[in-house]
Amino acid sequence: MGFKILDDPTSVEDEIGEATVPVVVHYCFPGMGESSLVMPLLEALAEEKVDTVQFVISETGEVPPGYAPSDIPLTILYEMGNVVYSTTGDDDPALEELAERLRPL
Repeated sequence: MGFKILDDPTSVEDEIGEATVPVVVHYCFPGMGESSLVMPLLEALAEEKVDTVQFVISETGEVPPGYAPSDIPLTILYEMGNVVYSTTGDDDPALEELAERLRPL
């Protein structure tokens, strides 16, 4: 499945709502997604989970309800449209926990 880079909040919501597999969304500011410090780890996970997890980079500068713009960069794992894990910043240990959650998928 690889990555989808989206710059429209409605498109991001649609991807989450229509997904038949878990979705990892990395929320960042416009133009910052591919230069994010977490991209190497997210790219490795996307290659490993190409058929079982969808990866989206949201370059809208907006975050979902319940989060603040100051939480960007924000990475969220959704399953069936629900948040099951989230982490803010470019913190490797937190993203390693995300990787552990994705391993059985």
